[in-house]
Amino acid sequence: MTAAPFTPAVRPAPAKAVALLALVGLFAYYNSLHGAFVLDDSRFVADPNVGRPFASSMAPRPVIAVSLSVNYWLDGLNPRGYHAANLLVHVLAAVVLYDLVRRTLALPRFGGRYGAWAGWVGLVAALVWMVHPLQTQSVTYVIQRCESMMGLFFLLALWCVLRGATADRHSVWWNAAAVASCAVATGCKEMTVALPPLVLIYDRAFLSDSWRRAVRARWKVCAALAVPPAVEAAYLIFSGFLTDDAGTVGLGVKVYTPYTYLLTQAGVLFHYLRLAVWPVGLTLDYLDWPPCRSLADCWPQGSAILALLAATGWGVARGTAWGFLGAWFFLILAPTSSFVPIQDAVFEHRMYLPLAAVVLLVVCGAAECGRAAGGRRVGPALGGAAAVVVVVLAMLTVVRNEDYSSPARLYAADAAERPANGGARLNLAVQLFAAGDVAAADAELEAAMALPLRLPNLRIERVRVLRESGRAAEAVALSRELVAENPASVETGFEFGLCLLADGRPAEAEPYFRRMAEKSPADKFARAHLGIALLATGRPADADAEFREAHRLDPEYAALLNKTSRRTATDPDAKPANLRLVAWFAAAACRMAPAAPADYHDTHAVCLARIGRYPAAVAESGLAADLARAAGDAYLASRIDARTARYRAGKPYLPEAEPAGGKP
Repeated sequence: MTAAPFTPAVRPAPAKAVALLALVGLFAYYNSLHGAFVLDDSRFVADPNVGRPFASSMAPRPVIAVSLSVNYWLDGLNPRGYHAANLLVHVLAAVVLYDLVRRTLALPRFGGRYGAWAGWVGLVAALVWMVHPLQTQSVTYVIQRCESMMGLFFLLALWCVLRGATADRHSVWWNAAAVASCAVATGCKEMTVALPPLVLIYDRAFLSDSWRRAVRARWKVCAALAVPPAVEAAYLIFSGFLTDDAGTVGLGVKVYTPYTYLLTQAGVLFHYLRLAVWPVGLTLDYLDWPPCRSLADCWPQGSAILALLAATGWGVARGTAWGFLGAWFFLILAPTSSFVPIQDAVFEHRMYLPLAAVVLLVVCGAAECGRAAGGRRVGPALGGAAAVVVVVLAMLTVVRNEDYSSPARLYAADAAERPANGGARLNLAVQLFAAGDVAAADAELEAAMALPLRLPNLRIERVRVLRESGRAAEAVALSRELVAENPASVETGFEFGLCLLADGRPAEAEPYFRRMAEKSPADKFARAHLGIALLATGRPADADAEFREAHRLDPEYAALLNKTSRRTATDPDAKPANLRLVAWFAAAACRMAPAAPADYHDTHAVCLARIGRYPAAVAESGLAADLARAAGDAYLASRIDARTARYRAGKPYLPEAEPAGGKP
């Protein structure tokens, strides 16, 4: 005897479902609120116009620019507010997905087949989609709100179309809201080009019994929905974004042709599907992803993808529900996973919306099996299984969010996951270098430079590490190679000048600093270093003009130079090349600050003594002591006098050279 189809006894109340989504979302992403700004977040962090959205670097995506500006107006550059906004967007998107699925399964198309199942399927699908670790890049990586906000309004547009199609009245207003949502989504990211065809496919799958009726009922809405992405596409084409030689999208990309990019995406799509099913090995970027050069490199994946596309096409033509899910997956990924080359072939955040198709296919399949099965234990068993899946995925998301707690931790995790990724190693090296771990940074750079894919910035960063580690001659040799390869690069020339200065060759460094100052007259670093070169070559008047301009650009710069110089000069392990540099920095600080205080001259004296220029250190230290007495600070004057005595004896000053409690 065949068991009767199982039907849940109760439906989840929408208000309780929304509350549950909010609570579970907070559980999965609570630690994202402590995340740092990473990688491309620097675009708005360093942008002086972050509070002026239409003048900022994010202006081409105006909705994102406005959202970042609102965060900035409310709490400056505190990362927590930006992460909270991202989390709110993600939870709202899950709420819209829940209601969209619930209302879709309750349509006459299913003849009441799902009944009370509709709400449960919608809730479980939304929960799984929301807490899936593959979503962390779209939620915890701040700038990827481009993807999540686009996803929210993309879902909202389809939800409004559904409401308009099922409304007894005011359908025009619902359709207008759909078009407005599409416009907002386009202002976040350009993926809304997939929305008009998906609306038509949705109508055929769930609302109309033929393509003719679907087109007749929905063509006006689809035409209106096509306007925002068409305007955006025209802007991209006419602005040259897709053809610029320096671009990261389109014909300007050097790594791929349209053909090789299309072949490469076969493996990429399989990787996305693998992460959707088994979300282990998440990575911030995939710069080491190997391009496919011929069909022989990707025929297994390519054949499978073609089979899936053929099945999807058949399902769409027949108006099946699963055909719509296949179209959802492929059409939303099409702008980034077809034939338009993109420098980064793989990015996990691109699966933000497509993941919903995979999740719904699995959840609806499980619900269909449960609906057809008999017995009272089916409901609790399915509910328990769903709870376990949600909890496990949420815990994996919590663990992945911890990687975003600092750039160094994130890049270390990425480098460990993909050791052949030179970009991950470079990013990690930059963080290690900034933290003062020069040896570890050098090791990462050496490993990255041994990889087949050598990034342009690797050698520049290696120059900085060599210079900081006191290997000035090696830094000069490597930076000289870079200048010879690209003599027009002012930035590379500036790095070469710094190496020459560290190697005690200011006259050779001066032309490179001058070029940088002429190119960027508002760059305080360029002006200050040009001043140092001029001072070192016997032109103090010209040097002082540059120092005054650097001080005008940043009145706090002299204090920073003094602090940096003091820290290095009192480090017993400081390298000679670095000590030469900070001696010049300390001299610049003294001349840059109007009426430089005693401690600036004291620092300069400490630096001079560390490089063996004891007579000059004695003279500078005497000036510092006189300034301290004139300022009424007898204690500081006495400490400086003690250091002066050491210089007269031909000894440098180091903190341990004074009695405990002495003030340096």
